[in-house]
Amino acid sequence: MTSPKGAVLVVFPFCLDHVGHGNIQRILGIARHVVAQGFDVDLVYQGNPQVPAADAAYAPFRRVYAVEGGVRSSEEEACRRRLMAFYSGHELPAAHLRPSAALTMLVRSLLEAEAYRAVIATYAFTAPIFAGLGRHVLTICDVQDIMHEHAGACARATGQTTTFSLPAATEEFLWRQWDVLIAITPEDEARIGRDLLPQQHLLLARHAAEALAAAPNIGSDDVALYAASDNVSNVQAVSWLLQQVWPRVMAARPTARLRIAGLICRSLPASASQVAGVEILGFRQDLGDELADCGVLVAPYLYGSGLKIKVVEAACGGKACVTTAAGLVGTDLEAGRAIEAHDDPARFGEALAGLLGDRSRRESIATAVLVQARQLFSPDACYRGIVGAIEMFSTGTAAPMGAGVDPSIVNRIQIVVDQVHPDRVILWGNGAHTRSLMAALADTPVRVSLIADGRATDAGTSPEGIAVVPSSRLVLTPDDLIVLSSETFEPEMWRDLATYRGSGGSVLGLADAKLVSRSLLGRLSSSAKAELGVDVCLTRRTAAAGTNILWDSQGSASRWWRLCVLKDLAAGVVRRGGQALIVTHASLARDAGAIGDLSAAASVAPILELDGRALEQGGHDGGPRGVSCLSGLLAATTARAAALLAWRADDTLTLVSPTLSECFGVARTLAAFKGRCPALVIYALPPFADGSHWLGLPDGDHRAYWRLAVSALAEAADDRLSVVAADGDCADRFGALLGRPVGVLSYPAACSWENGVAPVPRVVCLGHVGAPGVRPLLESIVAACPGGIAWRSDQGDGRPGTDARWA
Repeated sequence: MTSPKGAVLVVFPFCLDHVGHGNIQRILGIARHVVAQGFDVDLVYQGNPQVPAADAAYAPFRRVYAVEGGVRSSEEEACRRRLMAFYSGHELPAAHLRPSAALTMLVRSLLEAEAYRAVIATYAFTAPIFAGLGRHVLTICDVQDIMHEHAGACARATGQTTTFSLPAATEEFLWRQWDVLIAITPEDEARIGRDLLPQQHLLLARHAAEALAAAPNIGSDDVALYAASDNVSNVQAVSWLLQQVWPRVMAARPTARLRIAGLICRSLPASASQVAGVEILGFRQDLGDELADCGVLVAPYLYGSGLKIKVVEAACGGKACVTTAAGLVGTDLEAGRAIEAHDDPARFGEALAGLLGDRSRRESIATAVLVQARQLFSPDACYRGIVGAIEMFSTGTAAPMGAGVDPSIVNRIQIVVDQVHPDRVILWGNGAHTRSLMAALADTPVRVSLIADGRATDAGTSPEGIAVVPSSRLVLTPDDLIVLSSETFEPEMWRDLATYRGSGGSVLGLADAKLVSRSLLGRLSSSAKAELGVDVCLTRRTAAAGTNILWDSQGSASRWWRLCVLKDLAAGVVRRGGQALIVTHASLARDAGAIGDLSAAASVAPILELDGRALEQGGHDGGPRGVSCLSGLLAATTARAAALLAWRADDTLTLVSPTLSECFGVARTLAAFKGRCPALVIYALPPFADGSHWLGLPDGDHRAYWRLAVSALAEAADDRLSVVAADGDCADRFGALLGRPVGVLSYPAACSWENGVAPVPRVVCLGHVGAPGVRPLLESIVAACPGGIAWRSDQGDGRPGTDARWA
């Protein structure tokens, strides 16, 4: 029976059957807690044929899928191309930190076939699995470790490298691919938060024990337990324990015993079993008896990131524990009272020997740590935020067929059909996504003529009553519209239709916005292209003359006056025989009304992902750190846009009233285009907003940073830089700030006679319509214009507003 709360998919990129690993215990604990809150949970992981399935651990879950490690997928090459495109501009992770094609295709197929409320995946490097999904699903990443910091700590502590590492810039890029991220410690939360986007959510969820001891567990004198998996950091830690610590313990307490259990046993040197007082137990499925019997649990971490799960388990079991500073990080346990923490091997050995022979001291520590564990590490205390995020941010409960299709996909088909009026709409593919798509189209004017099935050998009829034809026997005409109806196999379908596309056929992809055939692209208006999110820059790449690229990340429906400026500038470029390309925020691709009147003067490319003003206003960090952080974010989005635009030396890039951090970000991108960099114009609009004060810069620093930013832009553009403003006052203020002359380019730039007809005057009010005296003034201006007047406001009816709203 399906849960009324819906289903959640949990994805783990390694073998879950190694139940001794802390990261495995954590993801299973999160999944069990989600089940306990009333959700169905399906589990997907990368299996290992050498490790028996841990079936008992999976009993709470609805379905469990294990993809056998090493198995090759028929989609290997497609996944490789998708991965390379995903990491374009970033250093790739090591091969073992890239999800396998088999795992990727299984997960994507599951997400295509069922409307999961959310997917929870361990490690940020699983993000490519979920890129460009055909239907929206809330993506949640349990970060577990900050890998580049983990690698740095390993090098400092041991002088060795670790394969469990990512380049810092790549890891920060990966963090920005998720809807929700889960940090395991407050320290990780603070670090990750510096690199996220405003729309993302960050949670703190420490590791929880599935059960808390009812009372302190004092255990036996002279019995210490070290239980661990066999990862590299644990192998280094046990070497330190055996070579530098344990001899000191034996010198102080010759009767002491160190019992070693878990997967770590298979990585011990043969000599370990000959060390006095050491007992090798091997892997145990259940360590309950060992934990109960030991007097002290040993956790000798030399380095690391994230939360040390063995320390948490000791606390929740009411056990005395000796660890290091690395083991204490993120726990909030009180050192010296609830736990012993020492990095010096002599101090570590002294503390361990002392506890092994002091029952009352063990009881005191165990009592204190159990009190703190109940507050910090219960499943509800740790994981309730994850369940809250699913309930708050996901799209809803399990939906009927068709409801899982993102409305933007349906709208995408509707836009194209309305523009080109095809003779037939043909769905290419006949799988689960086709069923959902047919249901989603049922309430629209779009009528599907037939379905092409690449696997069928005979004609038939679909469950919806539509004719199904084997694709090999289908005769296509240029007046057909082919819609690719499988997100999973969309790239392969696109290639299969290469001949048809080359002969002028119209093909539309749904998951990948770039998959629009050239012939279809030529039949669409500029505003339709913008709504579809296709590459509107294709037509200017082969143009003989350069393009004037008008760049404004802050244009939006609410800041319509900036769009007026862009339109006027574009119209001026076109009147003088030039090409204009307006580059603005990606949100406008979904707002045809806001950009519809821009398309008459220029092509529109709504491809900028970040708004410099919003970032500076909402940034948590001020001063130089804030400038550096935001400049890096804006440089990344600028580089992506530059790649799409393919700008060149004969272009002119006009930055329309950019922010300080945006100037630095653009300068960093332009520096990579030496010899191919476009000429540059900075166009300041009145009133000139002192946006850098959002970053908390003092006046002197503010002036210095602006001058540095403009100098960096000038250097990147080989000194082909002009700075202009829309009026004299703005030019004077901006010029004083920069310490250089600023020209004046009057606004509106498009106000000139065309074809002997006077332009329609326009009133732009940048004040509050409801403020005292504003409405009478506006009404008098309207009355004084005998030739009529065009009014712009956010009311949508072309008239001055009747309430206290902004115009």
